[in-house]
Amino acid sequence: MCNSSPIIHDHTIFLLCIQLLLTIYFSLGINADLIISDLCPTVVKEWKKLFDKSIKPINMKYAVLNTCDIPFKDGTINVVSGNGDFGYIVGDKRKALSEIYRVTKHGGMYVTSDVFVTKEFEKNIPGKAYHVLKKQFPDIFVDFYQESINAGFSKIENILENSWSNENDNNTIASLCREMEMHLVFSTYLRYCYKD
Repeated sequence: MCNSSPIIHDHTIFLLCIQLLLTIYFSLGINADLIISDLCPTVVKEWKKLFDKSIKPINMKYAVLNTCDIPFKDGTINVVSGNGDFGYIVGDKRKALSEIYRVTKHGGMYVTSDVFVTKEFEKNIPGKAYHVLKKQFPDIFVDFYQESINAGFSKIENILENSWSNENDNNTIASLCREMEMHLVFSTYLRYCYKD
């Protein structure tokens, strides 16, 4: 676990989720510091065990932290990356975006990949089901594009990748949808948010 402030070399990467790890880590070079983060200590420990056995990175740190209160100084991180991260943030997601912006260096970026229910599909959700979903999972209807701009990111590249259904998923939202005899169709995106 990372109990102290990270040592910052040429680049520092702070990851909210691991999926984009290798692409970003190796694109900046092996001299980059890498901070693996999750809210769950068990998840962080398991990633540490895996990486210690496989790629044995020199500059990798591990941290359990809250994205709504990131314990790094302003402008110290080159790249913040997350995959599906907004669905798991506990607390105010707009505050989390502001924190990500705060710790990102000028010239740095936030790279994220996530899902949301499009306005077109949202219109087709039966009334009662829509109200239940909107009450229990309001963020599935938000793509956080405008919120990224509001946080301060100056340039945003948004790539809509594809759609998928939760019809055969085994998670809380999918189970609730099945109880209401419906399913959701999500759009996925890859987003690059740049800080001037």
